Amino acid sequence: MPTEIKLWRIEEDRPKPVSQDKLDLESRLENWIRDDIGLVNDDLLVIGQQVPTDHTGDIDLLAMDSEANLVILELKRDRTPRDIVAQILDYASYVQKLGLSRIQGIAVDSDFLAGKSLEEAFSEKFGFDLPEFVNQTHRMYIVASSLDSATERIVGYLSETHGVDINVATFAYFDVGGQEMIGRSMLLDEEAVQTRSESRAAPKRRRYLTQAELRDIAEESGVEGLWDKAIEGFWPLSQSRGRSGSSLFFNVQDRDGSSGAFVSLVPGASSREYGLAIALWPDRILRLFNVPEEKIQVKCGLSESLAAKDVGTTSSWAYFFDSDRLDRLIKLLRESAPQA
Repeated sequence: MPTEIKLWRIEEDRPKPVSQDKLDLESRLENWIRDDIGLVNDDLLVIGQQVPTDHTGDIDLLAMDSEANLVILELKRDRTPRDIVAQILDYASYVQKLGLSRIQGIAVDSDFLAGKSLEEAFSEKFGFDLPEFVNQTHRMYIVASSLDSATERIVGYLSETHGVDINVATFAYFDVGGQEMIGRSMLLDEEAVQTRSESRAAPKRRRYLTQAELRDIAEESGVEGLWDKAIEGFWPLSQSRGRSGSSLFFNVQDRDGSSGAFVSLVPGASSREYGLAIALWPDRILRLFNVPEEKIQVKCGLSESLAAKDVGTTSSWAYFFDSDRLDRLIKLLRESAPQA
């Protein structure tokens, strides 16, 4: 049965049904949701509206969730069930290939971030820094003023049989004595949709550890003092911090306007004996701090015996740092950092 939203008002201590009014609701829904994404889901940051794609058509609304995954919101309007489902799946095939720089470009071109960078807006919305790995998966919402049985059947099949992260938000409009009201219903239980999707994607998705969890790992590895010193030293040199399932990294803005890590702390690869494992991105350090890889190695006394293996990052090299080597690295980068 198609989803139906009903409303009652109490008169003389008795509930009386309120008739759903006819209105071109979807002509207003896009702007309402743009202004308050909580109408669909509070855990979203809108980053674009009518986003052009390399395919046919523009995405009505594009958002990002707290795990830095992209979320597509598409209004059903007068499209048939097959058309709207095919359209949103087509958009998903485009969105899944977007990297951080493309996503940053979409966000910057929109007016949703009020002049902030994507990293700043993400941190302000969710209370922590943009993760190291973005857009590992994606979500889809069809937004409609009514739901037919065919759309319900197709969406249910995609989610329940194939674990596709798709749902339908249905809205109904009421005018109660001149007071406009809308009601919302989700076709599928959100938690169940997420569980099915995560179960299917489990082999390729990574859970982002909190900074506190990463510090706990540093403590277990016997390097909590070095961990705290590194954070205190690298934080003033970066624009933002991010987390993955294994590391805490420090981002700087590159010359092309994108953001990327220049160092990353990897507590699980560290040890009391060898020190704190730190991955470095020498190309980015050279561009932004004008410090070549050889200078870091000489100044910090790094050698092949101090190389850290299997740190799980995209850095080209990593080393173990004791307190002295860490002090020298921080001092070198501070002295070479561009002045604001």
